[in-house]
Amino acid sequence: TDSFNGTIDEVQIYNRALSATEISNLYNQTKPQNYHSIGFSPNATTDTEGDDVVYNYRVFNNTNIILQRAINEGNLVAWWAFDYNYTSSGTVYDYAGSNDGTQSGNPLWNSSGKIMGGMQFDGVNDYVDAGLADLDSDLTMSAWVKLHSNAGATTSGIIGTRDTSASNRMYLGIGVDSTAPAFAVGDVGIVDGANMGLNNWFHVVGTYDNSNGNATLYVNGVRIGNTTKT
Repeated sequence: TDSFNGTIDEVQIYNRALSATEISNLYNQTKPQNYHSIGFSPNATTDTEGDDVVYNYRVFNNTNIILQRAINEGNLVAWWAFDYNYTSSGTVYDYAGSNDGTQSGNPLWNSSGKIMGGMQFDGVNDYVDAGLADLDSDLTMSAWVKLHSNAGATTSGIIGTRDTSASNRMYLGIGVDSTAPAFAVGDVGIVDGANMGLNNWFHVVGTYDNSNGNATLYVNGVRIGNTTKT
């Protein structure tokens, strides 16, 4: 994210390619903006099929709002929610696994994320290193983003590897000189033709199926396009 100028929230990585229906559900579950909190306590229950865990987040404030996040937890391996301010420790905690991130540069936490807090990056040298070196396997990357400026002469990364070799890269980001979401796997990529504009929240997801090399980009729950890694 060192060239990303904006705010990022609710970053998730799954170890399989979620279906179009699951991605649409994920978008709709996290789309509402009526979340306000002074604290929450989670409890988990398993669905009748036994493969999904539904997290019920009880959010306490003057109106006693209850926030429910239904997430396919069976394959969720990393989740950086950015709900609380961990700036002083320099650590960004992974709610789903053990991939805690270390801040570099000066990314700033703010309370105006998509859901509760978010992390703001300056587009110069801010990023979070979570140590995920090998992402070349079945996966889904998901995040809510709000851009403060267009991407520059290089693609602005939201999440991905920092491998300098094009054949080994995998990232979700913003296309060159635009506000259009992009997803790249190896030396092939997909860029949404529609610019999302500045200071607007939008949901961007990339999926990759290693068995057939199929990479697919979704924006706001809608499939934008796909390509095949050869």
